[in-house]
Amino acid sequence: TEGYVKGKPFVYGGRLNYATNSHCAAKGVSGDFECYVQPFSSCESAKKRAFARWRAPFSKNNRCAIGRLCNDLSQFKMLPSGAFGKKGLFWLRSAMVMHVMRLTKETQALLALDQLKERIGFKGPIIGVHVRHGDACHTTLRKGMCKGIGVYLPHLRTLSEKYGTRRVYIATDDAAVIKSLSSPTIAAEFDFIYVTEMDARALMDGKQLIERRTDLYRDSSASGHTLMMSALVDLLLLTETDALVGHFLSNLSRLALEMMAAKKGYLPPYISMDGPWCPHWKMCVT
Repeated sequence: TEGYVKGKPFVYGGRLNYATNSHCAAKGVSGDFECYVQPFSSCESAKKRAFARWRAPFSKNNRCAIGRLCNDLSQFKMLPSGAFGKKGLFWLRSAMVMHVMRLTKETQALLALDQLKERIGFKGPIIGVHVRHGDACHTTLRKGMCKGIGVYLPHLRTLSEKYGTRRVYIATDDAAVIKSLSSPTIAAEFDFIYVTEMDARALMDGKQLIERRTDLYRDSSASGHTLMMSALVDLLLLTETDALVGHFLSNLSRLALEMMAAKKGYLPPYISMDGPWCPHWKMCVT
């Protein structure tokens, strides 16, 4: 947003943990977001020159390495002048996210999303639900506050009755949640659809924030690639659902809602399990 407001092209000059893997290293783009998505701008040659001698500053926790951006959140509230600014921050963020998330042809081929949807029976009308457990259950503000699938059921019933569908796509980082779906009571009420291919749930089962798991992000390891592909599958399938139950303290839920709105051209029905949509994780309200 800051680049757009100031009339400067945006290039990704940092490093992405999940792109630090053997797949991206083999292509000579380890740590680069553009290992998976199309270039953000046409300034690739300028980007290479600008960052030829630059190395990402060391950050022990792999979360915030550029001091000004760690605490100054003003750029996340910026709106451009003119017609786009009048549409509001959610609209602007949704449009930008859709631009950023233009996958490369290679990434699209690796995901093979249409074939995957056919195999798991993904079709509309369908409700999307994001059950965020994993590292969040042991760290951050949500420590000890993760909810079981039973807490989600009343919200799923509301959307099911409103929009006339039993089909639910569930995106979760917790294998125990998937196991709980076989309960006769739950199975009788909803048709849950989920992905077992490209499953990264075992990698997410840790006591540290996933961003701090430096053991996962090495040029010699495929773990980061597995995590990235799994996240993309869940994000893109949630984007194609017709209504959403999510966690707006979570980047994935916020991205899904933004992309749903951009793709559909309207704000889809959604229910939040924690707080309202927010433009940055430090600005979320519980």
